Amino acid sequence: MIKSILPIVNERSYSLVRQNAAMALPKVFASLLEGLKAGSCTSAQVDSIVGPITRELLSALKTETQAETAISFADGIKGVIMACYESGGSLVNGVQPPPAYIFPLQMVDVTLQTLSAAAMKSVQRRVQAQANVSKLGDDVYDSEEAFAINQSLDVEEDLMTNITDAVGFTIKQHKEGALASVEKHVLPTYGKLLNASQFPPSLQHNAICVFDDMIEHCSPSCHRHLASCAGPIIMNMNHEECYMRCAVRRFCTTQRPHALLVGNFFV
Repeated sequence: MIKSILPIVNERSYSLVRQNAAMALPKVFASLLEGLKAGSCTSAQVDSIVGPITRELLSALKTETQAETAISFADGIKGVIMACYESGGSLVNGVQPPPAYIFPLQMVDVTLQTLSAAAMKSVQRRVQAQANVSKLGDDVYDSEEAFAINQSLDVEEDLMTNITDAVGFTIKQHKEGALASVEKHVLPTYGKLLNASQFPPSLQHNAICVFDDMIEHCSPSCHRHLASCAGPIIMNMNHEECYMRCAVRRFCTTQRPHALLVGNFFV
């Protein structure tokens, strides 16, 4: 079945069919992982499938210029990586069991590179859309153009959420093994979002989540980044948006043991 779906993902003539194919792949892949746990297939067989799936989705995401379509490819990539992360079963006392199958380390660098590039493109589109809204002046609340722009911003927000989740699931599986790729590809993009007040809170929230995952799962190797990210994050402790305050407080709570090793940022 997977071999039948894969060619459709990059079939440019049928956008909706491509999106459906992209969203179907992680579901089929998850069923394969269930087979691995049941003993009906081997890790080598899963290895032979996860590479082609991931490369096809990454290729589609890399070349896609429309957020409405890109969101399906990002969701597909997230679904594959998440299926690996959750392959050990359901939470036990709030703790995720070790995965039965780990997303291949050799795929991490190109995956994080492509996700980060797609994230930056999304940010650039959002900045342009916000500028277009500003140009509308008094018509911003009742014009059809403004409505269309706001709809596009909602799509971009969902796209960034999928990308950020995919990055997070990758970090959680490979921990310090993923740090070099995180530093090379992810931090340059998300660091800009963390330190720039001109971006909407949802983008800063994405950045906080990435830094939180990195410090929590890539320590102690990533401690060199704690001093630079802690300040901008803590500045949002009393942010007007509840989800921002929650993210900051979670960061402060989970990072306290690591912070004490490199400087007491948290009071």
